[in-house]
Amino acid sequence: CRVMFRLVAGVTLVVLLLSLSGFNSLLAQWSFQTSVVAVLGLTFLLERSLKYKVDLWFHDHFDPLMAKLEILKKPYYLSVWTISGHLNTFINANRPPKPLDYRRDEIIASDGATLVLDWFGEHNTEGPTVFILPGVSGHSQAGYITPLVTQLSNDGYCVVVHTHPGMNDAPLTKGRFSRVFDSEDTGSLVAHIKKSRGEAPIVAVGYSLGAAMLVKYIGGHKHSMERDGIDSVPIKAGIIVSCPWDFSKITKHMQQSSMAQLYDKYFAGIFKEAITTRGESAGFSPEVVEKALKLDSLKEIDELVMRSVWGFDSLEEYYGKICCVEEIKKIQIPLLVLHANDDPLVPTHVVPKEAIKQNKYIVYAETARGGHVAWLSGLFPTSGLSWLDKTNIECIEGFIEHFYPHASPRVQRRKAAIV
Repeated sequence: CRVMFRLVAGVTLVVLLLSLSGFNSLLAQWSFQTSVVAVLGLTFLLERSLKYKVDLWFHDHFDPLMAKLEILKKPYYLSVWTISGHLNTFINANRPPKPLDYRRDEIIASDGATLVLDWFGEHNTEGPTVFILPGVSGHSQAGYITPLVTQLSNDGYCVVVHTHPGMNDAPLTKGRFSRVFDSEDTGSLVAHIKKSRGEAPIVAVGYSLGAAMLVKYIGGHKHSMERDGIDSVPIKAGIIVSCPWDFSKITKHMQQSSMAQLYDKYFAGIFKEAITTRGESAGFSPEVVEKALKLDSLKEIDELVMRSVWGFDSLEEYYGKICCVEEIKKIQIPLLVLHANDDPLVPTHVVPKEAIKQNKYIVYAETARGGHVAWLSGLFPTSGLSWLDKTNIECIEGFIEHFYPHASPRVQRRKAAIV
């Protein structure tokens, strides 16, 4: 109602001003140009109405850090083209990619599977490292990844992105996809980054499935941190975006509405294509390839491949193992958790808010709108940086400047300017 009132008021004001100014003849003569200006003006007015407060929860000791994060104190302005969580999610997933020239490392996991890391901005030898784990079908060339990578590199960071096995051009071996039920894959990747980057502090950003993998990894270091301190964990801070905390609940949600089923079918199709096109060369048996052709849901894919590959007795056991809710209370590094209440894939009731708010190391940020791994904004939402991109950048720099000022590119630029 508030939005419609402002829109009607804006239209009325424009018409009134034009009438009082005697612009009727000019309007008739320049109807096309005037229409364009009017549409842009009204679009701007509407967009300014679509603002949503960022609700924050954090413990008092984070006050000095939060003072640096101005973007979280201001409202999130929803793009007029993404007025629903579905639109925000869909348009963001289809942001036009701007291919980057990465350098690729291949790491062999303990079971012989091939994991990949794509590096960008390695010329920033003195800067911190940002480790990005995309969503389930994400990869280093995805349209929602490359703008962030480019800007971070320009700001003085070395960026490394994990492309999940079988996604885009990443190898698929040993008949398995990402290992989510523990932190072994993530640990292998982080160890390789640490070895490559030495003492440079690492900040990690996890999107969707990548967020769950990151929570598993960070939470798994509780005992080593209690024994040896934060120096025992290579990742010094993290950002968790649209995390699917409880996969059992997520799977049930995917079956409850026609829209959710579309997402389910879409993601299942990505895995099905990887299985059927790569087939036996990727380690899948002919029987698995044949059965995959008939599957249309993630639950069916999980039953056919994930559960059987990892040796779980039931799908419920597998989902229980990949659930990352229990790891929340074990987290002992600074962490920002972002969630939108209109997320079409991760409904709000799945988010373990109480456990998150009880952990003194976590800052929780929630908006009414934003979709899944999206938060697009502006008149041209697919160009430039999204609100999420800007938030990630500001929070990464905030973490580094607050906890590791000697490594902060922004601090170094200030010192250089003084000299």
